Amino acid sequence: MDRFEVTPEVRVLLAYWRGNASAVHRQLVVRARAAAGEPVTAVPGGAPAEAVPVLDPVPSLSTFLRAVRRDLTAGERAGLARGPEAARAHDVFGRRPRLWRNHTWEADHVQAPLQVDAAGELVRPWVTWFIDVATKTITGTAVTLGYPSRASILAALRAAVLRTGPYGPAGGIPEHVRVDRGRDFLSKTVLAAFTDLKTKCDDLPAYSPHLKGTVENLNRCADRMLFAVLPGYTLTPKPRRAKKKPDPDELPPLTFEEFTTEVLDWARWWNTEHYPQTCQAELPLRPGRPTPRRSRTSPRPPCGG
Repeated sequence: MDRFEVTPEVRVLLAYWRGNASAVHRQLVVRARAAAGEPVTAVPGGAPAEAVPVLDPVPSLSTFLRAVRRDLTAGERAGLARGPEAARAHDVFGRRPRLWRNHTWEADHVQAPLQVDAAGELVRPWVTWFIDVATKTITGTAVTLGYPSRASILAALRAAVLRTGPYGPAGGIPEHVRVDRGRDFLSKTVLAAFTDLKTKCDDLPAYSPHLKGTVENLNRCADRMLFAVLPGYTLTPKPRRAKKKPDPDELPPLTFEEFTTEVLDWARWWNTEHYPQTCQAELPLRPGRPTPRRSRTSPRPPCGG
């Protein structure tokens, strides 16, 4: 017996039923029985009777479900069930051509999943940074206690542009900067700074992290390689309790100054000793053989960068 395969008519039925394969199978069974002259009760909803093909024989439910999983991609099944946005999450996106240093930067904010001590109050800090897409170099960083604003963006941009003193040697003036639709990145002050630098600001559509994958990957690596080994790290921050007994084995939270030092040291390590697979040894900030950097608390897990 030939293997059952999903035909174009069955795909139409799956669209009627929003990807519900079991409901499609029930309608196929009812349609086959009606064609054979048996008394049946019509299945409510779904496709009209004239759109339902007559299969002889109708495969078993397990065979039908197996064929749907085999012949339809995960993106097609997600699109049928939840729409085109769900299907797009399974798409393969092409890699942009690699250009030259300072051609394009990407910028973003990331909130550290831990709490630091700021004058006796526990808060979750934010990090704002710029990264060069071609070289994967962090050009500028700013750490803030409250939600980042245009001031933190300008501070990170200043650190990224200057190449003397405590900044550089990486940095300079980019030709393009990719940002999301954050109001702080699109404020008049920040846009005026980009205009003075003759830098084009590319405002990306909302909910499109794949369009600025370099900085999104940096956020993910910072979480795995830096934040995860610092005291107080948690994936889901727990609500504070008024009366909580201190855990003698738990490390005290970092102060804001200590956390800022950790972030800046990690950014320096990223620029000088971390070797992303796409860059290898081509960067001037990464001479010689890489050596792993260890935190003061525990070894950092590897990341593909």
